[in-house]
Amino acid sequence: MPQCLLVLHTLDQLSPDARRAFADSLYEISAEHWAVQPGATLVATGTSPAYLLAHLRGVLRRQKAPEVPLLVTRIRADLAMAGQPAGGAAWLQALLDEAEPEGEEE
Repeated sequence: MPQCLLVLHTLDQLSPDARRAFADSLYEISAEHWAVQPGATLVATGTSPAYLLAHLRGVLRRQKAPEVPLLVTRIRADLAMAGQPAGGAAWLQALLDEAEPEGEEE
């Protein structure tokens, strides 16, 4: 079942090729993702946060890129947000509703 993972990343010190490989690796995991802001990407995926983190680190390692701060965590249905584009917010809400149908939250 799809879920939404938030990936926080700092890619400023990476080469353009490494940044491109990082972005491409998100497509490998899921075509459905949203760069909410520079350094913050939401990914619709069935993978775990640990798996996605390992995947992203592996891509950067293969690029011989330096270690960069990465954080991957699950987004839950009780998310609060403001100031986001309507299309992005609607995509996220639909994904969260599918991942956690009403009455099934932990």
